[in-house]
Amino acid sequence: MLPMVAQRANFLFGGFPLERGSTFILYVDIHDVHLTIADVIQDDTWVLGRLYTQHPSPIVKAICGTPVCLNGRIQDGFTWKGNLDVCHDAAPTRSLLHNRGMLDTNNCPRCLNSSESIMHCFRDCPFVKHLWLALGFDNINFYLGNSLATWLRQGAFGANNHLFSAALLWIWCARNSLCMENEIIYIFFLKVKIYNLTALIRSVFSSTLSTDIGGRYVTWHPEESMAVVLNVDGNGFGNFGISGFGGVVCRNDGSWLYWFAGNAGISTIIHVELSALYYGLKAAWDREYMDVICYFDSTLPIQLVSTMMNPSHHYAAIISNVQDLLQWSWNIQLKHFVRETNSSADFIAKLGAASSDIWREFLEPSEGLLPLLQADAQQEMHYRD
Repeated sequence: MLPMVAQRANFLFGGFPLERGSTFILYVDIHDVHLTIADVIQDDTWVLGRLYTQHPSPIVKAICGTPVCLNGRIQDGFTWKGNLDVCHDAAPTRSLLHNRGMLDTNNCPRCLNSSESIMHCFRDCPFVKHLWLALGFDNINFYLGNSLATWLRQGAFGANNHLFSAALLWIWCARNSLCMENEIIYIFFLKVKIYNLTALIRSVFSSTLSTDIGGRYVTWHPEESMAVVLNVDGNGFGNFGISGFGGVVCRNDGSWLYWFAGNAGISTIIHVELSALYYGLKAAWDREYMDVICYFDSTLPIQLVSTMMNPSHHYAAIISNVQDLLQWSWNIQLKHFVRETNSSADFIAKLGAASSDIWREFLEPSEGLLPLLQADAQQEMHYRD
């Protein structure tokens, strides 16, 4: 759960890195309202003594256990990765606004009969339920339970996850259109917009057909140059699961130099893969390796750091940090290779996910890692479908 943020990102109101049900802060001191991340960071270390607000110990522990990656070229960004406002009852429904004294009523603007909680807004309102049924969500289990996080997780990872995600967005847009502009978007038009967005999501996340015919044997291949070889990888138990990253640095003949691993907390696959790339390159620079070839079994991180960075990208800060490293006075090559030949880095990334260390380097291979390193050095063959 690494916060990849800008110096100007607000410290308090980006959401805390705690699951729903944790201890909440009772009040926020007015002196802390406009604090930024940079105000409570000094030399890459949290300085929470600058806060006037009293934070419960679980929050202090979670914050202090979270590494920071700032980049001054990024003007703004998300604060706490993994935080979803809707899962923390922070979506500005009428129930929330009424509880904060900002509205006189908490009634749902669509049915006018019930308090507009988040579950009512997205699932239980008769208008919304009619829309879900029209979209084909007719299983009674879809409408059972009171846990918002569980309901969202089941929908996001269910068989109709693209349709579910598109419907959530347009349900909220239609609700806001009614509240702010007094404009009603009828179910027929909502269905058209939802289906169009679903088609777009599917096209974006569709799998690319392989052009390989039959299988082949692959192996970790030593470089002919004198460059050291950096193999990195990220590992996570699904998106927003416990994640880790790691890598190993070897000579061009396969003999190992050192390895590193880290725990990224609750995060996404692309985030931990970028973290592996960033910390791997940084460690190589610190050890004064001036000629490095970095291998990755995923093309997306390489594409992100090799093209012009979008400042609004969720991981803009860490992407910028990698791009900064690539501009330093050394010879770096980023290459893609198949997963079967990256077993050592994959094993280390799993160790990182199981570890409690945010970042750690090792000079001796672990018991399970040594056979994998020996297999790489001996160019052991792996079958790839």
